[in-house]
Amino acid sequence: MNIYISLPITGHDIEEVEASCIYASGVIQAKGHTPVSPLDVSPDPDATYSEHMGNDIEALLECDAVLFMENWRTSKGCRLENAAAEIYDKQVFYSLDRIPNTDIQPPESCPYYVKDFKECKSRCETIRPDGNRKINCTCDYFTKNMLIEFGNFKIK
Repeated sequence: MNIYISLPITGHDIEEVEASCIYASGVIQAKGHTPVSPLDVSPDPDATYSEHMGNDIEALLECDAVLFMENWRTSKGCRLENAAAEIYDKQVFYSLDRIPNTDIQPPESCPYYVKDFKECKSRCETIRPDGNRKINCTCDYFTKNMLIEFGNFKIK
């Protein structure tokens, strides 16, 4: 599922906005979906506000769902994106926790793919709440889980 990330940008520290987008993108990817960031769909810093919003709405309409990040209601752009998502019946998430995991398996064409990932050169094991282990391949050809370390970034 392609998930558009909606978050306040105008008037906010761009480094914090970028860090929030990177974090949300990583979580969305780890859950097996494709993130669509407004920073990627409209990267020109010299574009007008209306050009950015046009690019953002166009990208949102091409997505299956929209994630509204914290404080989205304080942004006119986010509220416009929320209205578009509602009008076009997009699936909406207001928390990263609400985005479901997919059960994607790596393609058999993956050079690291082996049965049960036992010999995968790059794998990750997760203990689920029910106590079962979940093993995912995280090689260059198939990414299921992603670990993101931000150092001194603060995510709000």
